[in-house]
Amino acid sequence: MELLKTIRDKDVVPNYKAGEEVKFNTKTQTVRAVILDENDQTPLIFDKHNNHYKIPGGGIESGESLEEALNREVLEEAGCQAEVIAELGKIVELPEQTKKQLESDCYLAKLVGEKGEPQYDDTEKSYGYSLEWINFDEAIVKAENVKATTYNGHFMRERDLTFLKKAKEILDGSK
Repeated sequence: MELLKTIRDKDVVPNYKAGEEVKFNTKTQTVRAVILDENDQTPLIFDKHNNHYKIPGGGIESGESLEEALNREVLEEAGCQAEVIAELGKIVELPEQTKKQLESDCYLAKLVGEKGEPQYDDTEKSYGYSLEWINFDEAIVKAENVKATTYNGHFMRERDLTFLKKAKEILDGSK
């Protein structure tokens, strides 16, 4: 999968000051999807705790394939099923404070079947997750205009905004 971007503190943290080189202790692999329905609406999850919008996705559990993890995460976070139509790319996040490298593979997908209700876990509920299906172009504007209020939120905003813009680029090229 094509590497779209590597996000570092200097890219997203306000008033960043370089320190010593950081060694990352762990690496986590995740999957995400930009999903479109027949009306060009996409699900965005508002994360109240981090004050940003995110696309559905998350970590891969032990023994899961990328496809299985993507299907599970989309069902849990967006309450639906989706069919992958294209690869968007990979983003690597290198947050110095957590020392946890995060790699996200993202796909463009179309809604399959009906929209249902998300099944957020306790952490997601505590973060005040709420799902909205909104016009795709509006989703990009919302993701651009929200100002993340936490350290992790700055990384997540940049990651998901990059994926949304890449999806737009692909969609505009196919018209």
